[in-house]
Order: sequence, then structure tokens, then C-alpha cells
Amino acid sequence: MEEQMLRDYVVGLRRAFHQKPELGLKEFETSRRVREELSTRSIPFRTVGDTGVVAEISGGRPGPTVLLRADMDALPIQEATGLPFASQVPGVMHACGHDAHTAMLLGAAALLWEERETLPGRVRLVFEPAEEFAGAGRALLEAGVLEGVDTVFAVHVAPNLPCGAVSVQPGVRMSGCGFFSLTVRGKSGHGSAPHEGIDVIPAACAMVSALQTVVSREVSPRDFVVITVGTFHAGTAANILAGEAKLTGTIRYQNPALKEVLPAAVERVLRGTAEAFRVTLDLKCGMGLPPVVNDAACSAVAERAAAGLLDVTELPIGTGSDDFAYYTQRVPGVYAFLGTGGDHPIHHECFTLDEDALAPGSRLYAHYAEEFLRGGCL
Repeated sequence: MEEQMLRDYVVGLRRAFHQKPELGLKEFETSRRVREELSTRSIPFRTVGDTGVVAEISGGRPGPTVLLRADMDALPIQEATGLPFASQVPGVMHACGHDAHTAMLLGAAALLWEERETLPGRVRLVFEPAEEFAGAGRALLEAGVLEGVDTVFAVHVAPNLPCGAVSVQPGVRMSGCGFFSLTVRGKSGHGSAPHEGIDVIPAACAMVSALQTVVSREVSPRDFVVITVGTFHAGTAANILAGEAKLTGTIRYQNPALKEVLPAAVERVLRGTAEAFRVTLDLKCGMGLPPVVNDAACSAVAERAAAGLLDVTELPIGTGSDDFAYYTQRVPGVYAFLGTGGDHPIHHECFTLDEDALAPGSRLYAHYAEEFLRGGCL
């Protein structure tokens, strides 16, 4: 496909997806458009769940199977970019670049379809819903998307890299992630007589502070760990002691050895604080996502795929998480960071990207598949 045609195609798709963002497991229009684009080229596909799409391009002769993955869901954020193609859905925005991921993979599908007769093996295209839920990836794996797959590959936009750059280095590339939720219960009462009740707000605030000692005093300074309390809801009126508080948060880590250590420390600290403040505690804490780990041999394939297309560079390990970790836990692969520039990080209401990165991103997807199919991890 000629370069300008590819750029127009992928940018047009990205803008269409951006205007109509959909939250996880509600990507009905996005999924419909993906299926429509695949159907236009007669690329066979199947629907997984309500919105997941898995397509497959068979080459002209036998060979390995490459899986290429893109995520489709948006975030509950009110967009503030002022773009002419800004979100038309109040309170929902593609602030993580999944609109670009989906568009780039469709661009790669078009490129690979043109080359299918010369390819040995197969390319499986996975359009994943609800990545932000950190569980849809596992559901797809349970549906068999990894059956017969020899390698996996995914691309994520990176505003901290300039347009034209890419990172495909081996080793840990994204952090593991755990989630916790807690309900703190005390005894409500009049705000003028706190001694007659048990106010949960001071107790819950102490828990938020105490959690940080897990990071600063129970983990080596050489290990990356972040514990974040993301929601805190308590109280009904200014003059009433809060009788209940609900909090949720995440635990990020990179050293696999901490997977069991961290939830045990979090629970011990929270229950000890609850006892000190005379409140009761309902706690759920689980270490769901493992770290994303790039296979060294597959990273070498990705470097060859990027040669002459993008500048291969290095990037520090990402502090965020991605359920692509479930894929790389079972099959060797690569999670690539594609430079898209911009003034704001992902998950920001003003997040934007340089659309000049999108056509090369499609070619990177396609080149990885072609390089692996034709040469493997040699």
C-alpha cells in the first residue's frame, strides 16, 4: 500500500474511533467498525464475547503463527484537547491511545492481506476489549486465542518518546499490578461529640499514610514499588461522623519476587491500623497482573522489523501495567513502545499524539509478523 494511502486510512480510522470512544466491554460500535473493515478485505474473523474480535490471515504455505494484539477501550475522562475530532461522548475519552492501536492494527491487516500469498504461516489479529479492566486479556486466552501461537506482539503509544522512535528492548517492560479494596466501618454520631462515635475518616486517612511505609520501609530501595489509593468515599454531611468509608487502590511492582510479599504487608498494615482506631475492616487484595516481559530473541526480531522504519532506542521500564502480560507469560513476544510525542501523559484529559507515527506503527506490526514468519528468532 502506498504510504500516503496508508496514512490517510489509519489516521481516518483513528479519528473515527476517537470521536466515538467506548468504555470496556461496551465497545459495540468500535467492534462493529473493526469487523466492517476486515470484511471489506474478506479477512476471516470471529467474535469473542460481546465485543472482542479475532481475525486470521493465512499465508500461502505452512509456517509459524504470529499474534498481533491491539486494545480498543477508552477511559472515563472528560476530554479537554479542543481537537476538531474530540470525543463526542460526555465523560469518555481515548486518553490512552487505544484508538490509535486499533487503527494501526487494521492498517497492518491491510498490509499483510496484500502480502498473504508470499507469507509462510499465519497472522492472528486480536482486537481486545476492556484492557483497562486488567482482566479481558485473560478471558481471551481462556477462549483459546493463543492456541498454536509461536510469538505475540503489541504496540503502545509513548508520548515520552519522539515521533519516529521505538523501544523494543528485552526484559521487564511494564510493571505487575495488584488491586485492593477496603470498607472501613465505625460508629456514626453527631459531629460535635466525636467521643461518642467511632469516626472512620481519621482511621482511613491513617491507613492511606501507613500504606506508604510498605514502600519506604519494607521494600528494598532498589526495587520499584508504588502503592496508590485511587478512590476514597466517606461521610454524608459536615456535622455527622462518618460511619463508613470505601477505598480502592493499586499496587505496582517489577520484581516478581514481591508478588507474595506485598499483599501480605498491605493486609498486615491495614488490619493493624484498623485495630488501633477501633474500626472494623473488610479487605480484598490480589496481585492480578504480572509484569510484561519481552523475550530477548523476539526483541531482536522486532529490532530487525524496525530497521529503516523507526529509530530503535531505549526506554526505562514502564511504571504502568498491561494485561498483555498474560500473553507474554505464556508465549515469547514483544511489547513495543512507539514514540508519538505530545505535551501530556496518557490518561490525561489533554492527551494527544503525533499522527505521523501511525502509518509507521502499522508497518511495524506488519514487519514484525513478516520478519518472524520468514526468519523466526534467528
